Amino acid sequence: MGVVSPLGIGVEEHWTALKLGKSGVKKISLFDASNFPTDFAAEVDSALLKDYIELHDLHEIKGLSRHIQFGLIAAEMATKDAGLDLENSDCSGVGIYLGCGAGYHDLTKLAHYSICSEDKQNTGHVDIKRLFECIYLDISPLEYFYGYNPNILSYLIAKKYNLKGHSGTIVTACAAGSQAIGDAYRIIERGDAECMLAGGSDSMINHMGMAQFILLQALSTNKQDYHKASRPFDKKRDGFVMGEGSAILVLEELRHAINRDARIYGEIVGYGSSCDAYRITDSHMEARGAIQSLERAISDGGLGPNDIDYICAHGTSTQLNDKMETIAIKRVFKDRAYKIPISSMKSMFGHLIHASGPVELVGCVMAILEGIIPPTINYENPDSACDLDYIVNLARRTTVDIAVKNAFGFGGQNVCLVVKRFERDSLR
Repeated sequence: MGVVSPLGIGVEEHWTALKLGKSGVKKISLFDASNFPTDFAAEVDSALLKDYIELHDLHEIKGLSRHIQFGLIAAEMATKDAGLDLENSDCSGVGIYLGCGAGYHDLTKLAHYSICSEDKQNTGHVDIKRLFECIYLDISPLEYFYGYNPNILSYLIAKKYNLKGHSGTIVTACAAGSQAIGDAYRIIERGDAECMLAGGSDSMINHMGMAQFILLQALSTNKQDYHKASRPFDKKRDGFVMGEGSAILVLEELRHAINRDARIYGEIVGYGSSCDAYRITDSHMEARGAIQSLERAISDGGLGPNDIDYICAHGTSTQLNDKMETIAIKRVFKDRAYKIPISSMKSMFGHLIHASGPVELVGCVMAILEGIIPPTINYENPDSACDLDYIVNLARRTTVDIAVKNAFGFGGQNVCLVVKRFERDSLR
């Protein structure tokens, strides 16, 4: 596994901060957001990112957009952690599947190009002809494709590691990274690959990214207490906090992993997906899509409600999502819903959009391995509509053998993954 998150670079740093309930939210430094109603986010520390690039001699990734840098670093970590000898193999059975959004649009450069040369009074007149002439002359094709196309990260990782198997990129918003992992699981299950790199990467802490979600009224505007702005399931929640990062996991067919004596963190045993077919931003009021994906994932793993020890919630900290997710859990697990520990890691590192599911799945795996469930921090005001066991403010020590990861995206996409403790003795 490899992780780049607002809590740290690397699985160990990220997981340590999660256990301690640390917040990665701060004032935005990547651009001037002082005039925005939301001027805070959960950024990856640029100094740590630079130090990592220098330490590992990754000079070729300088200048690439942040989400591509994150993904390349996460892929390097994951392949090294897995002990994969990709250089000495034909890699025809190794593929890649990622959830990624569009890249960063440099509005500063476009604004410079679009200023009318005759606009002495700065009236805001845009010279469209000059804009397109400058873009045509000054922006290279590689800059465009590397900067804006969602599939570029998959391409760069495949090229770097000579991955010749199945390659794909999925763009289903907040569900994308989880869906990429689920689809990669299916690709291996049906015999089309022995090994897949899967996960997601995203960075939308820029003018356009923030403006989009502000206009949708999805972000918290709690400037006065921004460290506590991400407060899933709390009655006073007022929207999510934007985050950024990446996680990539190495998924491998079990016998293939055992034959090369790989360290196995856990098993993905269930995957369910659905679409609300309802609204672009709101989940269905009766949680029909979330219920369907949860039921499918649990059934796919040959499991029942009593088998689940932990639910890693989508938990965005919006009024609608948290209420809907609570309804879905109650409908699927019935009386058992009140006995299953639940937490939202977004309370600490915000919403990583396309990368959220994979980063949170790493937390699920570590919760299984260490018997520690990360908390939902900033929870202060109980909500009668959200009345389950949310593990508030402090981590909890408990045995976790099977965990569910929920991911519900704009556009009505719903994905649930089930990950299980790996028992090597059970193979005998």
